[in-house]
Amino acid sequence: MTVVDLRRLTRRDDLSAVEALLAAYGAAVAERAQREYGLVLAELAPGADLLTEIEPLLDAPNVLYVAEVDGQASATGALRHLGDGVGEIKRMYVEPAARRRGIGRAVLSALIGDAQRAGLTRLRLETAPWMAEAHGLYASAGFVDHDPYAGREFDGIAAVDGIARFMELRLPQPEPL
Repeated sequence: MTVVDLRRLTRRDDLSAVEALLAAYGAAVAERAQREYGLVLAELAPGADLLTEIEPLLDAPNVLYVAEVDGQASATGALRHLGDGVGEIKRMYVEPAARRRGIGRAVLSALIGDAQRAGLTRLRLETAPWMAEAHGLYASAGFVDHDPYAGREFDGIAAVDGIARFMELRLPQPEPL
């Protein structure tokens, strides 16, 4: 069994490991979008580098985690509050060599727990169509397909909407006392 050490990051932490993970993620997404869909993400929106931006995720009530295995940063994931009881799963990435070991599930479970403790009622996410393993992880946690939603980073960019998959999880509400 893989032992995963999850650390919630702050502005005081060394962020270089997460930056490296997200640079790899951003490059992989950009390459695949161009190869399979002819989309150059950097040309679609002035903020195309949002795939790797982490600074806003360090401010409460947002949450950013790094997952370490044997002292190596292997995955990352974040929760971004959108308002009105809705949160968004962001920056979920497990480096390829560390996949299929439960690391992504550990990160996602922590983020869902944070969302519930924060009183959120729904979690949403946007993912790429080729990320079948991620879709399976999200579905196993209860996420279902959903329409595109307002407030996401590439909101209103038709080319991205045309290839993205949107999912939502309704969070159980605590029983009244």
